[in-house]
Amino acid sequence: MGGAPEWYDTLRRKWFVTADACGAEASGVQYGRLVDIGRHVVEQRVPRTPGQRILRYMLKETLTRGALFGPALRLGRAVGSLLPAALRALT
Repeated sequence: MGGAPEWYDTLRRKWFVTADACGAEASGVQYGRLVDIGRHVVEQRVPRTPGQRILRYMLKETLTRGALFGPALRLGRAVGSLLPAALRALT
């Protein structure tokens, strides 16, 4: 990704795996279920700092609730020009 932060690359890979899984279930393999199992195993085995745990919790609570996601998206778009150039390049 040429300079993308590690968290961005990880997020991108997770999204592709999940997106691919949605279309592959016609083969009879429940990839979505396998991804869920993998996520659970990673959550148990990967150590996270308190800051990472808080950020993950906030993202989970915000992204899964339409009433919070819309305003957060609008706020992000409004302040996007204030981001450092490296992060602006990702948008």
